[in-house]
Amino acid sequence: MSTRSISIAARSLCLIVIFSRSAFASIYALTPVLSWTDAEAYANSLGGHLVAINSQAEQNLLVSMFGGTEYFWIGLTDQQVEGLFMWTNGDPVTYTHWAPGEPNNGGGSGEDYVLMNWIAPGKWNDGTNNNPPLRGIMEFAPEPPGSAIPALASLALVSVRALLGSTRDH
Repeated sequence: MSTRSISIAARSLCLIVIFSRSAFASIYALTPVLSWTDAEAYANSLGGHLVAINSQAEQNLLVSMFGGTEYFWIGLTDQQVEGLFMWTNGDPVTYTHWAPGEPNNGGGSGEDYVLMNWIAPGKWNDGTNNNPPLRGIMEFAPEPPGSAIPALASLALVSVRALLGSTRDH
């Protein structure tokens, strides 16, 4: 497995990582601090989703790249059917990493949105949509070999445009 990190000088995309999975690569980036639904919509607007974590190796990579103490939204939810968790990108749920006692649908108003780094690095918890707002880890679909760089360039261009747009408002 090879990884490369590239820092982007933009508030909305703090870090991008290319994670090789055999012949394909996933591109990860962070959203601004948002509710879960807004973070997923933000990722969708850039052509991705909140991350679908499909293995312990991928979980370990995300913790090593983004840290194990800050809470991050991930793309798992049971908002459609209580107790039936689904990845927003449509991947089957074949791996989970719940904290002890989770998911518990606590909080009185229901908890339909999953975050990671709960209690321990990488552990998952079901939470409410915006209590509190968090950054999310976005994942962009694997590209055929040799085409990750154009996708990365497009993502960098979007982040630069977002930065320029946000600095013009101030």
